[in-house]
This record gives sequence, structure tokens and C-alpha cells, in this order.
Amino acid sequence: MRRSILAATALAALITSTLAQNAPAPADKPGTGSVQGDDTMTDVDPELLAGCKREAAQKKLKGAERATFMNTCVEPED
Repeated sequence: MRRSILAATALAALITSTLAQNAPAPADKPGTGSVQGDDTMTDVDPELLAGCKREAAQKKLKGAERATFMNTCVEPED
């Protein structure tokens, strides 16, 4: 009887750990798409990025609206 309980417990632990390893990665938040966050803009001039961040904060932009603003703010105009 003890061996059966021990075997069942070990099997449950094995299954649980296997399922945890194969769990899918969490999806992005809805609506974020491929929009970059402020911290991922490493190829942008730091002074320009700081100015864009200040302007976004003054306008009280958040979420997708802020991300869109930041992308257009740091992109050079042709």
C-alpha cells in the first residue's frame, strides 16, 4: 500500500514538472503587437530619447498611444 502511494506521488510530481517545462511562453499583452517600448530603443541618440520621454510624460501618454508617439518622435524625418 505504501509503495502504491509513493509511486503515485512520484508520478504526479513527474507529470507536474514535465507540464511546467512544456508550458507555452506568456503572450504579449493584447494590443501591443510589435511596438517597441522605451527601453528597447537602444539605437537611438540618448538625448533625443530623453527629450521624447519628457514630451510623452508632459502629454501624459500611456500604453499604445505612448508607444506610437515614441516611435514617431525618434524616427528621423525624410
